[in-house]
Amino acid sequence: MIEPAVTLVRCRACRRSERLTLTDGRFWCAWCQRWADVDAEQVLGAAVVLDGDHFRLAPVAAPKEWQQPLRIPSGWLIGWNSFAEDDIDPTSDSHGGFQNLFQATNEHLRRAIDVDWRVDAGPPVIGRYRLQVLSLVAVDSNDHRHASGPLAVDWDAPLHDFETAERVALVEELEACLRGERG
Repeated sequence: MIEPAVTLVRCRACRRSERLTLTDGRFWCAWCQRWADVDAEQVLGAAVVLDGDHFRLAPVAAPKEWQQPLRIPSGWLIGWNSFAEDDIDPTSDSHGGFQNLFQATNEHLRRAIDVDWRVDAGPPVIGRYRLQVLSLVAVDSNDHRHASGPLAVDWDAPLHDFETAERVALVEELEACLRGERG
C-alpha cells in the first residue's frame, strides 16, 4: 500500500517554496529573482489543501486495505473484485440480500469463477457465500454452441458449487479453484 505523501521543493537561498516555477527543467525563484538550486523534502501522510486564499499541508489518513488478499495464478482475468477482507454482516440490508463479489475467467482453461453473497430471509437472518466454477463455451450470435468462436459463461451447468458462511473457508476454496483443483 502506498502511503499518501507530498514532496516539497524549496529554494536553497531563501528556503521558500511558494514562489518557484519549473521552466525548461530548471526552477526559477520569483523571491530571489534568479534560477534556483533546490532541495526536495518528502512529507508522508500529508496532502496539499486550499485554505482560504493559500495552500497548506494537512494530515491524511492512510487508506484502509479493504480487499481480501488472494493468490491468483497467471492466466486469470479478473472481471470484478469487491471481495472485502472484513466479514459481511448478514443483518445489514445494504446490498438487498445479494451482492456480486468476485468474477474471473481463464480462456485457456475455459473456466469462469463466480462468487456472490446471499442472505436467506426470515429469522434467523443467515448469510452465505456461494462460489461456482463454470465452463466457458463457444457460442455464435444466436447463443448456439460451437467448437470455436466467442466464449460465454455456461450458467446452467456449474462444474463445482460451494457454499459457506465463513469467509476464511471461502478464500481457501476460491484459491483451490483458481489453482485448478476444483471443477
